[in-house]
Amino acid sequence: MKKFISVFLILCLALSLTACGKGKNSAKGQDGAEPEQPAYTGGQIVGSDLTGNGGARLFWAQPVELPDAGATVRKAVKAGNEVFLYARTGDPLDAQGGEPCFYFLGANGTVTKAEELQPGRVVTIGSGTDGSAYVLFTDIDGNPMLDRFQGGEIKSVAPMGFLADRLEGIWDLTVTDGGYLVETSGGILCYDLEGNLLKELGAYRASCQLTQNPSELVLSVVQAGNTEFQVLGPDYEAAASYEVPMELYGLSAGSRDGHVFYADAGIVYDLDFTTGERTAYANEQASGGTGSFLYLADDLYFETADKQAALYTLAGEEAKEIQYLKLAIYDPDGLVDLYLSDYIRQFNSFSREYRIEVVNYGAEDEPGGSQPGLQRLNADILSGNTPDIYDLSCVNARSFSNKGLLEDLKPWFESSEAISLEELTPSVVDVLEYKGALYSLVPAYVVTMMYGPSGMVSPDTWSIETFLDLANSTDLNLFGPEVTKEEYLETLLAFTGDSYIDMENASCDFVNSSFPAMLDLASKLPDDKSGLDASDGWGLVFTGQQMFQIETSGLIPLSLCWADGAYSGNSVQLGFPSRGSGIALSPALNFGMSAQSPCKEGVWSFFEYLLSASVQNDPPIDSLPVLSETLHAKLERQVEHLNEYKSVTGWADNKLYKMTFDPAAGSLEKALDVIDRIDSLDYVDDTLYELVLREATPFFQGGISAQQAAENIQSKVSIYLAEQYG
Repeated sequence: MKKFISVFLILCLALSLTACGKGKNSAKGQDGAEPEQPAYTGGQIVGSDLTGNGGARLFWAQPVELPDAGATVRKAVKAGNEVFLYARTGDPLDAQGGEPCFYFLGANGTVTKAEELQPGRVVTIGSGTDGSAYVLFTDIDGNPMLDRFQGGEIKSVAPMGFLADRLEGIWDLTVTDGGYLVETSGGILCYDLEGNLLKELGAYRASCQLTQNPSELVLSVVQAGNTEFQVLGPDYEAAASYEVPMELYGLSAGSRDGHVFYADAGIVYDLDFTTGERTAYANEQASGGTGSFLYLADDLYFETADKQAALYTLAGEEAKEIQYLKLAIYDPDGLVDLYLSDYIRQFNSFSREYRIEVVNYGAEDEPGGSQPGLQRLNADILSGNTPDIYDLSCVNARSFSNKGLLEDLKPWFESSEAISLEELTPSVVDVLEYKGALYSLVPAYVVTMMYGPSGMVSPDTWSIETFLDLANSTDLNLFGPEVTKEEYLETLLAFTGDSYIDMENASCDFVNSSFPAMLDLASKLPDDKSGLDASDGWGLVFTGQQMFQIETSGLIPLSLCWADGAYSGNSVQLGFPSRGSGIALSPALNFGMSAQSPCKEGVWSFFEYLLSASVQNDPPIDSLPVLSETLHAKLERQVEHLNEYKSVTGWADNKLYKMTFDPAAGSLEKALDVIDRIDSLDYVDDTLYELVLREATPFFQGGISAQQAAENIQSKVSIYLAEQYG
């Protein structure tokens, strides 16, 4: 079964360091002296995981107002004691949209506009060891140029013709007394002042980065589980070298020489790379930060968020009044939804009463291995050592609600002045209700549906029996290479409503139902997705080799048009065969409130924020907002954009096919009809699914009949349902 997961890669770092770095050069510092650790004693220390580890200081975010209307920050670098900002007045998604603007930001928040560049295209901005800021750009004739900004004015202009063939791959620049260090995707190129290439640093390594400290340049190279730090001399050779047993990415200039800053699990650490010792500097997550960190002082740093600038000042005694809420996730792969991180940061930025912190129980588990973190999360919930908010995609929500561990949200909606339950999409609420209560908040979602040929099936007569008759009378591939035996079985359990499993009444019927016949069809499906190398579902439908296509999408009008193209104008929108429509809700975000939380008001404040206009108007990519009014507006925009498409493509037998469609196939009315027909939840109790799969495997291997497998499943699942849901 297809799952909707919008994620971005969080580079997982170990939670502790050894007492000292593994130094290739054993010196403690440039002068051999033992480096003094920064104290960072001022400010309110906040945050920890549920076992009491972690914690760092809270900072207040102060937005920086730029003098040019509509200007948004594209990049920032430290220039001496100030921050140099490059902004543009156009569309934030357009790299060269609008007019370029440059500013200097002082530690007191004062913004000074810098002199304008001559007309051209900005490539990147960088800093110099002399405390100046630099802008690499091309003039109107396409010639690479370098401008030097100091004191708000352009002090000098230098031609950079030696970079003419490399401009597209440049993302950073550092200027020294002896030349230029240019960071590219292939490594760091070192040039002298005449533009002669002297050497390449970190070429073709997985990750290398140059960091400019107060009086030293530091090259960091990630390799084989370690990070090597090289302090560069005037000739760009390593004057000293150190290793730290961690893979560190996205480093920022240190508080002083021998140090760098890095972020791990929402905490910004000050690392002494000469010894391997680290000190927590700021709780970035609780402070509302994003990771684009520039250190300015012990009690002050700078970041950009959504292309807007902000200064972060150390919170004082007033921070003691803030209440901190834990949001538990299980994420051993290090994949966390990008928008979830953004939502938490935004909430933490504007809220003066509450702060959300994410606790990843899977941080130390090996992907695909054992799951002690998940076992610990479940044990914590059952024992009362529980987070305030659950990511319900990683726990058994219905089982926990039966045990009284999840809060019914209906009373909170009834007493809320900000949002009412009637404003949410009715079909979504209906699917999420359980025993008359609402334990899940789904602010954004996608829809899983199925398409078929209109000449052979009709929504009016579509049922499990109709599907079985059709499936047993055709030689066509039913679902193509995208749906394996196991995914089909999971879909069968999730989308057929209470046809086989009735969780509310803790009962099941796998024997005296259509389940054995539906299970028998699984033998026609592939064991793995190897066929995807040569074909996709839409391409096989278009070439007449596949009958049905299961699709998960938040772009419903486009999905409807894609089906129109693949079925050559003869598509019909169906659900997975079941007693109902078989159209499933697939949550993009799914949260629950702990019934044991001591700060339910804070949890509800976060939930109200997730249902606010700022979030609902910008849900996770390609997902739908749960507010009915906002949903209607988003679907209207999708329909309007269909005219931008002329055709779509499908892949079959290693050939690409162009498929034209009728834009009217994706009308607003048809899209809303899909939403209205949602009647199942794209969710299966993992333990229950494993029971069913284990008992079905002998049938898949040819050892028993489908009926015998159904009887074995009935016996095992009945016991499990009585234990968990009875």
